[in-house]
Amino acid sequence: MNLIPSDERPRILPLSRYFLSGVRAAVAIAVLVFALTPIGTGIAAESPGRAIFTKNESLVLSLRTFYRDQETGVGSAFVAEYAGRKFLITNYHVIAGGRFYLQAGDEQIRDLEVLRVNEIGDIAVLSFPSIDSYRSVPLTEYRPLRGERVFAMGFPVVPGARDVSLTITDGLVSNDSVVLPESGPASREYVQVSAALTPGNSGGHIFGEK
Repeated sequence: MNLIPSDERPRILPLSRYFLSGVRAAVAIAVLVFALTPIGTGIAAESPGRAIFTKNESLVLSLRTFYRDQETGVGSAFVAEYAGRKFLITNYHVIAGGRFYLQAGDEQIRDLEVLRVNEIGDIAVLSFPSIDSYRSVPLTEYRPLRGERVFAMGFPVVPGARDVSLTITDGLVSNDSVVLPESGPASREYVQVSAALTPGNSGGHIFGEK
């Protein structure tokens, strides 16, 4: 019978000791990671959607329609610049058939002037006295590509909510050329996107990743 010397026998440690040793190691690793990570940077990089939102949230404004001091609808709008002049752009159906004002943060702008409308194209161009003090996006020609990722920002209506707030949704350019017939022989070309759009988004931006 072979006997193992007492100083060479396997040591049986309580399970709790292994567990506590593991906890101490995990805590030590966590502390090390925390110590090596600059405060405020986090470990994960900012998501593309978050970057788009923080960069452009001040560009998207809210249009409110009302009747006899009662709010009747909500839409979105943005300030664009063309040939050195700024304009407020929205969809025509947002302002059609009612009185409206612009909600810009805590400020209500009611002295809006309608410059041009295109009912078929569903576009309205407006202005207001302090428009030059607002951030704007340049109007340029750009052809989105099918499969390109896009982000929609606006003020959609949420049933039951006390107020509307700026939201962002994402999707893809599903089709970069959808041709639909208009009245008579005319037709119009549209871009189809898969980003979620609900009432209130009308008139707002659709941004690309870049």
